[in-house]
Amino acid sequence: MVRVSQRGASLMTVLLLVTIILLVAATMAGVFTLNMNITQRVSNGSIALAEAEAGISEVLYLISAEDAETPSHPDSSSPAEDPKIDFGLNKETLRSTITPEMSEDEAFHIVTFDSSSAFPHSTNNTTLSNNSGAFGRTVPDGMIHLVSTGYCKGQYRTIECVVEKPPFPFGLASSGPIHSDTPLTVKGVSSLANLQAGDIDRPGHILCNSPAGVKIDQVNPPRPTEISGFVKSVGPAVIAQPAVVRGGLRTGADVSTLADINIQNFRNEGEPGVVTLLDAQYDEPQEMDIMYFYSGDTLTYAEDVDLDQALLYVEGNLVIKGAVTGEGLIIVDGDVTFESGTSLSGSNKMAILASGDITIRGNNNYFSGLVYCEGNFSASDVTIVGNTIINSKDSTKGKASLNNVTVISNEETADMTITVTSSDSVETQSGESRFPFPLQFNAETGIFGVPPDVEDGGSLEGWPDLDKGSGYIVGLLTLGENSLWGVATKEGEPIEISFNGGYPPPGSEHLVTGMEDLSEKAKVAQGISQDLQEALDDREALGQDEDTERQLLDQRIASLEADLAREKATFDDDAKALADAMIEFAKRRPDKDGHYDHPSIDLNLEQEHRFNLNEYLPESERIKVSFWKVYPRRM
Repeated sequence: MVRVSQRGASLMTVLLLVTIILLVAATMAGVFTLNMNITQRVSNGSIALAEAEAGISEVLYLISAEDAETPSHPDSSSPAEDPKIDFGLNKETLRSTITPEMSEDEAFHIVTFDSSSAFPHSTNNTTLSNNSGAFGRTVPDGMIHLVSTGYCKGQYRTIECVVEKPPFPFGLASSGPIHSDTPLTVKGVSSLANLQAGDIDRPGHILCNSPAGVKIDQVNPPRPTEISGFVKSVGPAVIAQPAVVRGGLRTGADVSTLADINIQNFRNEGEPGVVTLLDAQYDEPQEMDIMYFYSGDTLTYAEDVDLDQALLYVEGNLVIKGAVTGEGLIIVDGDVTFESGTSLSGSNKMAILASGDITIRGNNNYFSGLVYCEGNFSASDVTIVGNTIINSKDSTKGKASLNNVTVISNEETADMTITVTSSDSVETQSGESRFPFPLQFNAETGIFGVPPDVEDGGSLEGWPDLDKGSGYIVGLLTLGENSLWGVATKEGEPIEISFNGGYPPPGSEHLVTGMEDLSEKAKVAQGISQDLQEALDDREALGQDEDTERQLLDQRIASLEADLAREKATFDDDAKALADAMIEFAKRRPDKDGHYDHPSIDLNLEQEHRFNLNEYLPESERIKVSFWKVYPRRM
């Protein structure tokens, strides 16, 4: 019996041990399985996070590529006003995977700008019209709210971030040394409107790629140099005290990429809509509103120049003694001198490009716009609002020399599109007005074809008025005693035509010929008119009994009157044709102040030129991520 009990106890012990071992094994298997699941979830979560990050990266790449594709040359086809990021404005959706060992159903990322999607949507507010984003976010103006969802085998990760295009940071950047004889002020604004309102809302920075660096001197009594941003220089930065540089000095820096704009790409000689300027000097204010080309030593404007969507290309040097205002481009393959600043105006939107030196002399006023110079730059007594780039491949050039200058960088100037317009009918311009007339007939008749007040010393400005049409000119040619027909039907010296000023304007040869033909007809009419008057006088002198002679004279008078009527009819037809030709000639030429636009003229040509200084920055600096948050789930 004892032995049986011992055997039973041994069996129970074995069973217990087996049970314990099985429990331990089951527990270990459970723990292992749990660990495997946790590890798999962590792994899937890591893949989902990588997928979400890939979605953000893909959008950033597309945005950068889109920005880089927009050229800064005459063939640009970029948007007309303040170029924005287009991607995301048309409900675009990106869905892809970066996990090749899995199908797109097992692992993927999705970024969508479709607000009706089951996934949280992204929002492009660079148009300033989409300020409401996913999760109730308010999307700041000019920014993009990105939401990327990543998935891998049941695990979701969501990333949201805010993306913006940082503005070109430098108000003044040069390849050569920068030297200011007086304390320098550098600030920044986001717009001209903010500057006019006194809101200096951005820092202003200086960049110098020269080993000679930056030097800012003092005056007596001393006053502070104030730079609201930083000074970045390959060489030293020697700034006389007192001075405040809020962003600090970054000397010994690597050479930075500067804008490199090909001036010759803008050369427009002979292109449709381009007026060739024939005079080297214009003494009256110019209202330029089309495209112009000049080739010569120096083109000089003695008074103000107002640009109204105009483009001026000068192959030579340019001097403007008055103020420059408006919207347009001035491109000079040579040196440029501006001898006056201008008032600060929100309508100013200009780019000044020169292959040579640029000199700006102000009167403690403003000069607004993008300034690009491949020679040396000199400025005095002026506040420059915009961005000034001096970039020369010649190591002896690229210098910036300043005296009593304030630099205010403007974000609008760093990325802007300028629109210029013209007409495909436009032709050459000289200092003459639209017409080659009036003409001089002879000493007795005086100036032909102008209202009497002009003959009395009034102005010829704007003559003839295009609004009055060719009928007005026909009247001047044919009606009244001072008209060509009136002169032709009077006794007097032979009609001789000469140009007022001594020479015909270019391209007016056909008008000269028409005028000469009309004059010849007038001379014939004058002869007939004189014969008619003699016949009338002879008939008046006849006695009562000279009926036969009277009948003959009556027949002659009738014949002469018929001849004169025929000549008048032909003359009127030719005068109408000449008047139409004169109107057409006028429509093809600017006025003497450079103005071309007129209600009767269609400006049917348009060019858009984008200047985006950010495209010259390293790709890593073109896009800025200002906010980033990760969610370990699907939102």
